[in-house]
Amino acid sequence: MAETQKVTLTLSDRLHPRVALLYAQLEAVRADLKVLAGQLEPAALDPAPVPGFFSPAGLLGHIAEVESWWMQVVIEGQGDAGDPRRLRRGWCAPFAEEEGGEPVVGKRPLADYLALLDRVRAHSFEHLVTVGAQDLSRDYPYQSTSGPSYEFSLEWVLQHLVEHEAHHRGQLALMKRLLAPR
Repeated sequence: MAETQKVTLTLSDRLHPRVALLYAQLEAVRADLKVLAGQLEPAALDPAPVPGFFSPAGLLGHIAEVESWWMQVVIEGQGDAGDPRRLRRGWCAPFAEEEGGEPVVGKRPLADYLALLDRVRAHSFEHLVTVGAQDLSRDYPYQSTSGPSYEFSLEWVLQHLVEHEAHHRGQLALMKRLLAPR
């Protein structure tokens, strides 16, 4: 009979317990994402599977950008929501930028993308260390450039980041399978 492996979430003792549970979910999805990304052949990192879709490298950059945007623009009130290039200059370093402010994604080793994801997550963690349970339900206002205004709770943002990354992890799993030699 095979040995049973116990799978649990690891809660950080530096975070409030409710925050730690959400953060542990983020970390569990990230660990799976990194395993999947590491199983891709280096040559499979850059090509998009279909026109107009993220490449695996683009997907990893997108995940980093979205977490950075939610945490830094919405929760921390940094950057300029009307000019995403101002935020991108922070999250995408050392990725060079094309004219127009878009980071250049591609032709880089997987380690660069993993380091980018780690850097953004470390920033998120350092902010989360400063919050308590009462901050999870606090409303964070956001005024979109197209007109509507929104309020998001930190708890909603963290759960959304778990869902967002899990969604893209699934896409990466599909890409891996489609790109596998037959």
